[in-house]
Amino acid sequence: MTRRGRKTLPHLLSYLLLRTIVAIVSAPPRPLARRLGRLLGRLVFLLGIRRAVVLDNLRVAFSERSESWRSRTALRCYEHFGEVLADLAGLNRWSDRELRERTAYENRPLLEEAIGRGRGVVVATGHIGGIDAGPARLAFDGHQVLSVFQGVHNPYVEEFITRIRSCRGATVARRGIGMRKAFSVLKKKGLVMILADQDAGPNGLFLPFFGRDASTLIGPAELALRTGAVLLVGFVILEKNTYRLVADRIIENSSLERMMQEYNEALEEMIRRYPEQYFWLHKRWKTPPPNRRRPSRSAAE
Repeated sequence: MTRRGRKTLPHLLSYLLLRTIVAIVSAPPRPLARRLGRLLGRLVFLLGIRRAVVLDNLRVAFSERSESWRSRTALRCYEHFGEVLADLAGLNRWSDRELRERTAYENRPLLEEAIGRGRGVVVATGHIGGIDAGPARLAFDGHQVLSVFQGVHNPYVEEFITRIRSCRGATVARRGIGMRKAFSVLKKKGLVMILADQDAGPNGLFLPFFGRDASTLIGPAELALRTGAVLLVGFVILEKNTYRLVADRIIENSSLERMMQEYNEALEEMIRRYPEQYFWLHKRWKTPPPNRRRPSRSAAE
C-alpha cells in the first residue's frame, strides 16, 4: 500500500474529529447549519490555519487592493467554505425535490451544445463555489458523470469525500490512475469533470494566472485532444440558497498551451467576480517556473 493510501491511527483520529465537527454543523435545518458552517470557518480563520497562505495568494492576485480588503476577503473565504462544508456534507441525503430546488443551470444551451456534438465532454472546472453539487445534479438529470480529483493523504477522509461525490450515480476517480475510466466515460458520450486549478509541479505547463506564471495541469486539454471530446469550462457558484452550474465557454481544440491558457483566463474572470468563493488555501504558485517553458503541442499532432 502506498504512503498516501496507508491507514494509520493519526489518520483515523483526524478523520473522527472531522466527522464529529461535520455532524455537529450539518445536523440542524439547512439555514442554521449554514450559519454554523460560517462560524466554523471564522473560527478556523481566527486560529490562523493556513491564513498566511491565503493572504499571500490574495496579495499576488489582487495586488491593487488594500490590505484591509484582502483580510476581509480572506475571512469571507473561510466562512464560505465552512458554509459549503456544512451544506454539502449531507448532499447524498438530499431528496429529489431538495436537489432540484438547491441547484440550477446557467447558460444551459451551451452545455447542451457541448453534449449535442456527440463526442463526450471534458469539463475543466476549479475549486470555486460548491463544485460537488455539480456532478450530483448532472447525474440526477440522466448524464453519465465522472469526477476526477487529486487524492488526499488521509484515506479515511478520501473515502468520506468519495461517498459524497458518488451520490446520484456520479462516479469518481483519482487523478492519474483514473484516466482509463475517463476514456471509457467519454467513449460513451458522458462528461468528465476535472479540477484543473491546482499546482501541477515541475511537469505542468507554466502559464499566466493573475499575471504570474503558475504550473498548470495539461490534463483537460490533453484528454480532449486525445479523444476528440469537447472541452467545456464550467463552474458551480453559490448564489444565496442555490448552487448554479455555470457553463462558461467551449474551448476549441488547438494546442495544449492555448487551451489551458484560455481555461486560466476563464477561471480568473470568475474569481474576480467571486473572490471569496475561491479556495485560496492552496499554494497555487508553489512551483517556480523553469528557465524555459514546455513546448506546446497542436491538435494535429
